[in-house]
Amino acid sequence: MHIMVVVSLIALCVFTALKYRDYQKAWISEQQRSPGELLTQQYARLLSPLMQNEDSTGVNAALKVLTSDNRVLQAGVFDSRGVQIAPQDRLSSLMSQTGLAVTHVQDIQNDAGSVLGYIRVLTRHSTENQEQGLLHSAQWLLMLTICIVGFFAGVYLARSFYKLRPVIKARYHALGRSPSFPTERNRRR
Repeated sequence: MHIMVVVSLIALCVFTALKYRDYQKAWISEQQRSPGELLTQQYARLLSPLMQNEDSTGVNAALKVLTSDNRVLQAGVFDSRGVQIAPQDRLSSLMSQTGLAVTHVQDIQNDAGSVLGYIRVLTRHSTENQEQGLLHSAQWLLMLTICIVGFFAGVYLARSFYKLRPVIKARYHALGRSPSFPTERNRRR
């Protein structure tokens, strides 16, 4: 009986660890995708007035601020026909970049909703993988710690119950309510 309880607890710990891992993978993928999309959407809104006024120096200045972040590999602004407006130097190919990159593209629209162009942002993916590895190792350490603490807590609770069991039986018997102890009325003949 005790072995089944221990096996059930171990199975519950493994199930919890696997579910926690699946949840964290989904959360991490959402977190990796979200910052690049958010940056691209915000810069598309910021660049809309500059594109309407055909202010190429303002567009270049905005892209310089965007690419100053070390997670952003490249950023470029294109007109509605796909001709590159900014930066003035051509964007290099992804093959020359080290590590994986995630591409985010967002339309730049005016107030009426017509497309003026689009912005393309390439974000670095390799640094997030290193952080993801550290997060996974911390998660497994946490789950291992929870399992060990839960196991020892269960062992000590069971041990305490079995040590206190004679005292509990004696008190219950003293009250005269225990059917497990024979009394004069319920004794078999």
